[in-house]
Amino acid sequence: MILTAFPRRATAAAFAAGIALMLSACGGGGGGSSDTPAAPSASRLSGAAVKGVIRNADVTVIELANNLNGSDGRVVGAGTTSSTGAYEVSFTDYRGGPVRINVVGRADGTTRVVCDYRIGAPGDDCGTGIAFGDDIPVDVNFSLSSLAPTLSTAGSGAASFNVTALSALITTLAEG
Repeated sequence: MILTAFPRRATAAAFAAGIALMLSACGGGGGGSSDTPAAPSASRLSGAAVKGVIRNADVTVIELANNLNGSDGRVVGAGTTSSTGAYEVSFTDYRGGPVRINVVGRADGTTRVVCDYRIGAPGDDCGTGIAFGDDIPVDVNFSLSSLAPTLSTAGSGAASFNVTALSALITTLAEG
């Protein structure tokens, strides 16, 4: 059978790309006519890093070439998440292709995630004495990532894309 060589990887990549497109469309705007010209490429990317609010994490945007993991891509921008988990990255040389957004714990150990779930007794919501709303130290090996289609904008110069546990799962599935 002809399709036996690549259906799992191709299906996962197609599924992930479809989900990424749906997620990137979340958050507003009305419909549009298919007769409108393509929007210009973005010059910066903003969003939030959330698995609980992720504070003071490094953000890297890689324009992809052939591998979804970004190993053969070009870094087109970098930044840091704020105390609210928000980030904004200006691009140095974005050519308009799909990107991978990586959010990682900082080497200096200052990255924190806000406890946003309850698994233990009151006052020990996140385990080991960490209460709901308190900061949890993050290991330098912590990472979340997201794949985004070609980033375009309706004239503002900025595109928006969040990095979440769900986007990290989709990225992992797409990588096969």
